[in-house]
Amino acid sequence: VMLTNAFSDKPMSKFEYGEDIYIRGNYLVKADFERLVCAFTIFDSEKREIFGSDRQSVSFEINKEQGDHVLSVALKNLKLLPGHYHISCEIWNPNSGFVKLIMNNKKFEIVSEHFLGTGIIGIDAECVGK
Repeated sequence: VMLTNAFSDKPMSKFEYGEDIYIRGNYLVKADFERLVCAFTIFDSEKREIFGSDRQSVSFEINKEQGDHVLSVALKNLKLLPGHYHISCEIWNPNSGFVKLIMNNKKFEIVSEHFLGTGIIGIDAECVGK
């Protein structure tokens, strides 16, 4: 599982202010589940949680059928101040409590010197590839 942008299929660790960031990778479902959800959390450089996705939302449901699947989560127009961040991502089943961590504390950096505002404005995210 990697972080990248809309134009690259290679892992990236530096992004511009407001740039879309994608979580991309493959996952394998080996059992029957009623529902699977992709959840992610962004932490600042001091490992304080600054954003966590809605773990109950149907908009973050992913393919639950047995077999290999492609995961693509778009973090749209990510407006974080320049600096260092970490992101973790997991696949989980809200009904059974099953959790599989697929990315843990992946480091990334916002490098732009051309940002607006003084903090996090909001994160518009959607899960693609259901």
